[in-house]
Amino acid sequence: MAQRILQLAAEESPERLQEALQGLAEGEARQLPGHALAELATLFVEVIKGGSLSNGKSLELFSTVLTALSNSKESLAYGKGELNGEEFKKQLINTLCSSKWDPQCVIHLANMFRDIPLSGEELQFVVEKVLRMFSKLDLQEIPPLVYQLLLLSAKGSKKTVLEGIISFFNQLDKRQKEEQRVPQSADLEVATVPLDQLRHVEGTVILHIVSAINLDQDIGEELIKHLKIFDFLKTSITRSCKDLQFLQASKFLQDLCPQQYDVTAVILEVVKNSAFGWDHVTQGLVDLGFSLMESYEPKKSFGGKAAETNLGLSKMPAQQACKLGASILLETFKVHEPIRSDILEQVLNRVLTKAASPVSHFIDLLSNIVVSAPLVLQNSSSRVTETFDNLSFLPIDTVQGLLRAVQPAKVSCCYISPGLILRYLKIFWFPCCTDDSIKIEGPDGPEEDELMGPKGLAYHSVFLSKVCVPFQPLLKVSMSVRDSLILVLQKAIFSRQLDARKAAVAGFLLLLRNFKILGSLTSSQCSQAIGATQVQADVHACYNSAANEAFCLEILGSLRRCLSQQADVRLMLYEGFYDVLRRNSQLASSIMETLLSQIKQYYLPQPDLLPPLKLEGCIMAQGDQIFLQEPLAHLLCCIQHCLAWYKSTVHLCRGAEDEEEEEEDVGFEQNFEEMLESVTRRMIKSELEDFELDKSADFSPSSGVGVKNNIYAIQVMGICEVLIEYNFKIGNFSKNKFEDVLGLFTCYNKLSEILKEKAGKNKSTLGNRIARSFLSMGFVSMLLTALFRDNAQSHEESLAVLRSSTEFLRYAVSVALQKVQQLEETGQTDGPDGQNPEKMFQNLCKITRVLLWRYTSIPTAVEESGKKKGKSISLLCLEGLLRIFNTMQQLYTARIPQFLQALDITDGDAEEADINVTEKAAFQIRQFQRSLVNQLSSAEDDFNSKETQLLITILSTLSKLLDPGSQQ
Repeated sequence: MAQRILQLAAEESPERLQEALQGLAEGEARQLPGHALAELATLFVEVIKGGSLSNGKSLELFSTVLTALSNSKESLAYGKGELNGEEFKKQLINTLCSSKWDPQCVIHLANMFRDIPLSGEELQFVVEKVLRMFSKLDLQEIPPLVYQLLLLSAKGSKKTVLEGIISFFNQLDKRQKEEQRVPQSADLEVATVPLDQLRHVEGTVILHIVSAINLDQDIGEELIKHLKIFDFLKTSITRSCKDLQFLQASKFLQDLCPQQYDVTAVILEVVKNSAFGWDHVTQGLVDLGFSLMESYEPKKSFGGKAAETNLGLSKMPAQQACKLGASILLETFKVHEPIRSDILEQVLNRVLTKAASPVSHFIDLLSNIVVSAPLVLQNSSSRVTETFDNLSFLPIDTVQGLLRAVQPAKVSCCYISPGLILRYLKIFWFPCCTDDSIKIEGPDGPEEDELMGPKGLAYHSVFLSKVCVPFQPLLKVSMSVRDSLILVLQKAIFSRQLDARKAAVAGFLLLLRNFKILGSLTSSQCSQAIGATQVQADVHACYNSAANEAFCLEILGSLRRCLSQQADVRLMLYEGFYDVLRRNSQLASSIMETLLSQIKQYYLPQPDLLPPLKLEGCIMAQGDQIFLQEPLAHLLCCIQHCLAWYKSTVHLCRGAEDEEEEEEDVGFEQNFEEMLESVTRRMIKSELEDFELDKSADFSPSSGVGVKNNIYAIQVMGICEVLIEYNFKIGNFSKNKFEDVLGLFTCYNKLSEILKEKAGKNKSTLGNRIARSFLSMGFVSMLLTALFRDNAQSHEESLAVLRSSTEFLRYAVSVALQKVQQLEETGQTDGPDGQNPEKMFQNLCKITRVLLWRYTSIPTAVEESGKKKGKSISLLCLEGLLRIFNTMQQLYTARIPQFLQALDITDGDAEEADINVTEKAAFQIRQFQRSLVNQLSSAEDDFNSKETQLLITILSTLSKLLDPGSQQ
């Protein structure tokens, strides 16, 4: 029979061929050899290409032939080579869909492809071909073709089918509108069909789509996505957040619209209710959550860090919508265990693929996910390992945030007797440990005999449910993941890419901070005691501390090799060592010895040699380019902070049994103190010429000499600032020490004035950016309080030395302004505790009290700015107050009552619940109103437009704290 068909085809007899094809039974076709199936299939393709297909009956056999051909294992000749049956079928379909089709056979072909096994790529090719044929058919033929396409979409490509259908009718509607606008169309070929006929056809197509949706809900889901339901929801949510913002700020709008709806509460209620069998909405909630998060992108400030933080709720509607999206995903993650891995996968994908833009909001979500269900990371350890493999390609901020999100954390357990926890650990887990091995504070619990008695099991059950289960960090419970991360970091530390090496340093520092060695001081010992209702126990530290020590020392060995790399890499080390000491105090000796070895390379021990440090060793030349090689000021700053922490913390906490170790540590401590004393003395004696600097020297960044001089100047200024802080702290209000402080400032100020003068002459350079101060935020608040608010008689003589210098007072306020600006823009400051929100809040309160007192006590009009140019101290105070008020509303919204209370020294003991924000804000507003009135009523010569503008902006900022319904 097959030979007869081929003979008729050779005779070009289409009618007789159709009869023969119909006579070939389906069973016989499946029994044909592979080469015969290939010839038959090729014959069908040629008939279709030639337009000889008169009806669709023979296509039923074609589908059978193609199906049988795809199952054939024979090697079939194709061109000059051979293909198996499946590949031969693919080539035939490609040829068929690339050829012209007779419009009369399109519906039959669409129906035929339903019975042919197609891969996803083949199906997409077929669907696109059928959709392209829409424009070549009569309008009345479109509905049956749409019906066939919808049936074909059961195999896949639903989105392409729906988009193609909608796009086709959108084009017809567009032509209709154009024809109505220009009735006398000269182009008869593109003239559209009558409108009523088009609408009837569209109605039939809609009926087919609805019927298909009833049979296949996946089509309905694709249709909803195409109609951009999520875009509508995003717009509605953002608009609702904006409306709520207006309502909260306006008493008139509240009266106009008394009934308010919180869209956030409504959507989160849906998430909560989805736990009761609403599985069909779960995926939609996840998609909505990610859609809302992707609609907002944190802004980048100078330096590339995201400016937003989680300390307070921004009033930007887009950011509120983003936070709602994160809440949706987190709550969905908590209540729907089957979808957890999918959410985690999508979060990690976005952190990796969107790394070019700020992804801190996704990293924050990842951190919250880890806290809520840490074991999900362990179950997805392969995915986490894959993420670690890409660390060297990510920006440093993303690397630090990602590693911080999966780092170990302390176990927090509330309302459990500390005595119970301690005795439980001692008796059942760590019988070899003493009570001092685990630091726990609070009231005593039951006695040991009570634990061993009949009630013991109940106590154990409570303990295990609230302490052991909550958090087992991935890097501590999964050795494979930890080893994988270490391998990635060790490779990255020797990478050619600078960002990869910085990422490695950041990762190693995070590990050192979190893998504590037995005997390291807890956070409560290093700062302040925790409350009695909260107990923190580092459960991990006791049973593998020895392994942790070896692990940390190995990491330190790797980091020491980084001290010979570029300045950016060394800078990260110097900025990170202090936090490592604070969290892992047993590493103090190793770190301090490392710092001592490093500073000795640049320190000149001869007591009369000027200058005391070798600046030439801090730069490197490559061709005609000069680069900073050793950030010497940062190294000295790190030494100063680490030494201060070591002296104030470790010595106080050591017992008699540590006398031998203490004697060993006296060596580096004494070396550092003698070195800093010698450097201080000789820096005061040094002239600018000793540093190869001069007022007439070249400071242009376009020349090698100018770059070198700029580097030298900035390093010397930084060293002076580090020594200013060191000598002020150890001086204990000694007049001699404060004279040293003023001498160091004189050296600093000379270079600062030179750089300002050079920057003014060359405004196109980067010289207009003032070098970032090396003073810590905590010291700035201490210094301002001493300069302006310390009335102790015993301090009067020594402080008079510093107060006698107007330039020093202006400098102190300028640094405070710079620190507040950095906090406002990045959410953190340089130096110790710069990333501690609580410490930053306390420092802001202290600085605000000082600036507010200084401005109200000595107004700008009565202050003499002196002979030198520059802003008055009062005006600088006013600028600082404006930035602080903005920072408080941006980062510390929930702490505004405590902030306003801290400014009111007459009501310092008020309970938080008794704080009336409106009254306290109104009090501050009245103070600035008086200043504004005085300014407006002053003589023309005394009028200060800058001050007036600042006062108006401050009043506008503080007015946002008033209750819209209050009299104020």
